[in-house]
Order: sequence, then structure tokens, then C-alpha cells
Amino acid sequence: MRLIFSIFHLFTKCELVFLKKKFKNYGKNIKFGYLPTISNPNYISLMNNIIIGNNATLLAIDSDLITKRTPNLKIGNNIYIGHNVSIHSMNSVVLEDNVVLSDNIYISDVSHGIKLDLEHSIMKQQWESLGGVKIGKGTFLGHGVKVLPNVEIGNNCIVAAGAIVTKSFEPYCILAGSPAKIIKKYCFESQTWKKIDN
Repeated sequence: MRLIFSIFHLFTKCELVFLKKKFKNYGKNIKFGYLPTISNPNYISLMNNIIIGNNATLLAIDSDLITKRTPNLKIGNNIYIGHNVSIHSMNSVVLEDNVVLSDNIYISDVSHGIKLDLEHSIMKQQWESLGGVKIGKGTFLGHGVKVLPNVEIGNNCIVAAGAIVTKSFEPYCILAGSPAKIIKKYCFESQTWKKIDN
């Protein structure tokens, strides 16, 4: 088993040697786990001090099947991204500095069309982006979180495991649920998280 993982790591290192120059920006001290999937790196900016876990997917989608797009996928400084994380951008997805993503997270600003068309599958329908995604500085996303299009999560938020974020939230909140809602806000006066009555 150790030999297999060594082969995966060697393969990934060789692949990244060729890919580095193709990124829009490729900073310092960037570490990938094994077998990343990277699409259109010329639209992807990686800043400095980034750890990206195994089986990560970074997709910059430059066509909605009809028109050409210019996506922006930016990963800021001092970022940790766990295993099996998928980030898809056809519009704009930005992770600001000091963001932490746990394992099995999905972030996307794009979705398939869902028109009722008996002659064509959903896979052949034009892709849609209802707006970009921005994850604010210092925010933590727990295991299995999903962040959907047209969402901005403010600075220093905590998103509980399994939450599905379908709308934007202000800074200094704890979010949970499906769809996600605020369950606590940070009180600077007492320096504690205060429960919110919904």
C-alpha cells in the first residue's frame, strides 16, 4: 500500500512540474496531495502557503456549452483544503486568506440547466451561473459542507459539518443546517459566541 501511495505522489509531483507555469498565478509553498484534477489552470490563482489534500478538484469552466467564459478561481494565502474537495468556477470563486476547508466539501458558482426537455439530457443543457462565491477571511467550513452559487460568507464564520449554504451571511456567525442558518453570533463585548433564537 505504501508503494502505491508513493507512486501517486511521484505522479502528482511530475504533473505539477508541467502545470505550474500554466496557472494564472502560482505562489510559494504550495503543497498538493495525490491525484488532483485541475482544469484550465490559466484561470486559477494560487497565492502563498497553501495545502491541498488528496483527490482535490479545481475546475475553471471556460464554456457554458454555448458561449466562451472567463472564470476566476482564486485561493488566497495561508489556506488549508482537505481531501476530496471540489471547487468549480464558471464565474468567480474566491477563498480569502486564512480559510480552512475540511474534507468532502463542494463549492460551486455553476449548475446544469434544469429545463424540462424530453429530447436532451441535463448534461447537454447550457450551464448556468447565478453569481459568484466568496468565502471571507478566517472562515472555517466543516466536513461535507456545500456552498452553492451567488453566496458570500463573511469573515471569521464557522460553518457546521453537513451544512448546505444557499444564501449569503454576515461576518462572525456560526451556521448550521440545510439550508444553513445562523445559530450563533460572536459578541465582542463578552468575547463569546451567543446563541440566536430562530
